[in-house]
Amino acid sequence: MINTIRKYRVLLEYDLHQNEAAMLSPEEKARRARKRKIQALIRDYPQEVVDVLLDEQFPPHRELELDKLYERRSDDTDGKDTTISAQICSHGIRLGDVFFDSKFDGRQEGSGHCFRGPFGGTASPHVYKAMLILARAIQLDNEPTNGPGRLFR
Repeated sequence: MINTIRKYRVLLEYDLHQNEAAMLSPEEKARRARKRKIQALIRDYPQEVVDVLLDEQFPPHRELELDKLYERRSDDTDGKDTTISAQICSHGIRLGDVFFDSKFDGRQEGSGHCFRGPFGGTASPHVYKAMLILARAIQLDNEPTNGPGRLFR
């Protein structure tokens, strides 16, 4: 009986997956295929993927807005308002620079940190790229579809 239920569940999930796939646009199907390939690389070669991300030149993520403050409250705050924030500058000699800051109970902890972009003569190219990734991570975690406890998209 249990095996029959399991088989039925697998068939039902397969059928739902096939129906969903049939409704996707060709662009979305191609995007999902690329994502599966990248996920396989991450699973098989995690350290190399991180190294490539930090070594290669790439522009800020297309979903990130310049001059927008990406801010996220810490998970374990014990009632305190502890946040981190990242911002990509869009003007003057600071174009593309990433600013990183942290606040405790609404007060800034020390001075903020600036990591210059490629146009500003960065001395920390790996940290600069990590800050871009952090800004995107904050943006994703702030989306309403990423509720508490949701670790994977």
